[in-house]
Amino acid sequence: MTERLNRRHLLIGTSGLLATGLAGCLGNDDVDDDGEGVGNGDESSGLVITDHELDDPGDSRGNYIVEGTAETDESVAFAGVVAAFYDSNGDEKAWRGIDEREDGLEAGETWEFSINPGFTNEDDIDDYEVGITDDEREFNEARPDGEIP
Repeated sequence: MTERLNRRHLLIGTSGLLATGLAGCLGNDDVDDDGEGVGNGDESSGLVITDHELDDPGDSRGNYIVEGTAETDESVAFAGVVAAFYDSNGDEKAWRGIDEREDGLEAGETWEFSINPGFTNEDDIDDYEVGITDDEREFNEARPDGEIP
């Protein structure tokens, strides 16, 4: 009886650790029901988006704005955030929003970014994707229509 109970505890504990480990490896670049999520980043420099959300304008004259926070473990000479926006059909809108820190970030520094792409309540914005990079070339390629970093 004791042997079976211990085996059960071992299996339950191992399953929980495996699920936790996989969840950490898979990452989360998606937006949850509240419009919040954790973006991706440049693991080599430790530059990551720690949180972000899409603020609904609330009226026809207001703009959608993506606001978030990024941080880095190491000093970087450049930091750029790119956001792509999608309509209710899943099609990407014609342009993207950006924010950048041309002067870079110091190790341990936190950056509060804000992206205002000019979309209003009258635009059909259903979802968005946001990415960050410390590579200025990659940032400039992603701005018009390249892969989100």
